[in-house]
Amino acid sequence: MARCVWALQHDDLVDFISQAQNVSARGWLYEAIAILTHNNLVRLVVTLWAIWHEKRKAIHEGIFPKPVVHPQFY
Repeated sequence: MARCVWALQHDDLVDFISQAQNVSARGWLYEAIAILTHNNLVRLVVTLWAIWHEKRKAIHEGIFPKPVVHPQFY
């Protein structure tokens, strides 16, 4: 599910994620702060939180998200 979420992000955000060089979470986040625009940084942080939140619900509550299909795909 997380891979699908990242695949739907803007190209410049996906490029950053795929090319980031830091192996530590702290270093990776500092790199994101230095490189990304404010809007992309907010999008990155909110997306990370949303994925983490859904994962925790699945692990602790047994609630699994249902995929949402945009109306244009019907």
